[in-house]
Amino acid sequence: MHMKAHTEYLFVKEAARGQGIGKKLVHAAILASYKKGCNGYVISASPLNKLSNHVYKVLDLTQKKKTRIDYVADLSFMEQMMKTTTPKEKS
Repeated sequence: MHMKAHTEYLFVKEAARGQGIGKKLVHAAILASYKKGCNGYVISASPLNKLSNHVYKVLDLTQKKKTRIDYVADLSFMEQMMKTTTPKEKS
């Protein structure tokens, strides 16, 4: 069975931004999706939300659409991710 988890909106209060909270929330959502048996995870962002789009790209998620941007994580890599505390980030 193919199941994907989807996060439509993720917000971090402005005062709390820049502390890695968004990355940790996405990481936790991906991990929870994997544990529930999902084989994919999608998080959406507006093309105008440059900060969110940057975070999802840093987390190495794949952009799928241009209007409302969907970033997708293929959960087949979760075995390695489960051994670390944070997802692989691009430098």
